[in-house]
Amino acid sequence: MLRRRIRINAVRVFATICLVMNGGSYCNNAACADDSSPSSQTKNILPETTEQGDKSIKTKDTIHGATDPDADFAKIDELMVRCDTYPALDLLTKYIAKHPHSAKAYYKRGCEYRFINRFTLALKDLNKAIELDPHCDGAYFERGLYYLGTKDYKRAIEEYSKAITENRKNAEYLGSRGKLYTLMHENDKAIKDFSEAINVDPKPRWAYIQRGITYQSMNSFAPAHADFDKVVSLDENDFNGYELRGLCEMKMKKYDEAIKDFSKVIQLSPDYAGGFIYRARAYEALDGKGCKAAAKDWAVAKKHGYTP
Repeated sequence: MLRRRIRINAVRVFATICLVMNGGSYCNNAACADDSSPSSQTKNILPETTEQGDKSIKTKDTIHGATDPDADFAKIDELMVRCDTYPALDLLTKYIAKHPHSAKAYYKRGCEYRFINRFTLALKDLNKAIELDPHCDGAYFERGLYYLGTKDYKRAIEEYSKAITENRKNAEYLGSRGKLYTLMHENDKAIKDFSEAINVDPKPRWAYIQRGITYQSMNSFAPAHADFDKVVSLDENDFNGYELRGLCEMKMKKYDEAIKDFSKVIQLSPDYAGGFIYRARAYEALDGKGCKAAAKDWAVAKKHGYTP
């Protein structure tokens, strides 16, 4: 199952540059799983999408075993892709009236309610989904996001952990818990979760970025630099990896290498003031403030809107 586009707001979920992670279904259980739900994507951290799980699984209602009508959920998922939340909610409410034991329907409606900030209704539906199917990992994860929104980090961790217990092959669950651990200043636990997420799926860049940032916050620059190397190798045409590696090199006082990386940032994104700002600082670190190379970069940065 691919998750809903912009299902999770980056600020609400992580309160930092991270938002939602790609890497498989919200829910691995047949009662809640659905392969057609749209994907969340957040710039810089989660740009790639991967798919996990067995697409041959038939979606069934846990209680009475009846196969969910594909047409009903196909229409609902189509509305969710378009972010037509209220029509989707209407169809889900009608579906629940006919199928009151469908954990999948309650789970989806809970997601929709949370998406429009109807948190009390969202929690009620997610609780119902778990009541109907205690193995619905997606409902635990969404409930974790609810508690994250209330800043009840301890409870959010508990819900993420339940989701992970039900489905350890979901990189998003691991990464979300890892990011929350960084907010709680439990960096060792965060590193462990990011590393496990990488083991689950080594292709997306977000876990390397988050692990590298965490290592750097711990002044562990060598492993941070190695992670940023990996970020660059996974997409050599995205300036973000070069910028992160260059900033790490500044911390390591490898100014020549930082200048090369910031020059690559400028090459890939010539209208971005940050590349010129960071390269100017690297030049100044090498040759002192007021050096010609730095002055030239500061001038260009100002043309692109930088105000000292």
